[in-house]
Amino acid sequence: TYGQIAGQLKLVDEFGVQLTDHFGVKISEQNGRYDISDASGNYQVNNLTEATYTLTYENSGYAVFKKFGLEVVPANGNGTTIVTDTVKLAPVSTTVPSGLTMLLDPVDSTFTFNCNLSPLPGSNYPRAFRLFFSKSATVTASDYLFAPGTYWTSTTSLVTVTGFERAQFYNNGFTSGDTIYAIAYGETIVSNSYLDPVAGEMVFPNINTASPSNVAMIVLP
Repeated sequence: TYGQIAGQLKLVDEFGVQLTDHFGVKISEQNGRYDISDASGNYQVNNLTEATYTLTYENSGYAVFKKFGLEVVPANGNGTTIVTDTVKLAPVSTTVPSGLTMLLDPVDSTFTFNCNLSPLPGSNYPRAFRLFFSKSATVTASDYLFAPGTYWTSTTSLVTVTGFERAQFYNNGFTSGDTIYAIAYGETIVSNSYLDPVAGEMVFPNINTASPSNVAMIVLP
């Protein structure tokens, strides 16, 4: 007997606006069975034996997203596992951050980050970015020590992030006297980041890896 995994997804643009047509996303499991989402975003991957599955969501120009740990237990030939949350699939970001700086506030000893975002954001076209930190000047989104769980959005080209606590560095592998190197990458308003339980690391499929910012540096007090 066989079961299936069913769910619904929605396509959104870079600015988080939901599209009207959600057709064409390939949803596949690790053994090669797949379905293509219909215009409403519905999908159902059929003919699955009893096992735990990983679904991969793919669409041209969009982030590759994965969902792990979906258990299928066939029941009378019709065991259906429902993906209860609606996946919102966003494209790869076109945002380009530049002019990244890190400053230490002498009053409260928190950090301030400044950077510029392009193309020009606006009230209807907000842009976002993520920060990655390392003890190495060669920091990248694939080689870093610490990446905050949050990311920042803006409707203006110049972005200032204030009040970043030193404890976030102390709690994530840095010690007093370390030189912190930082780099920024463009992100989408709806992020498809996920934890890969096999690799034990976060994956950020929407970031614009082609155009990172400069590397900024500062010494941790």
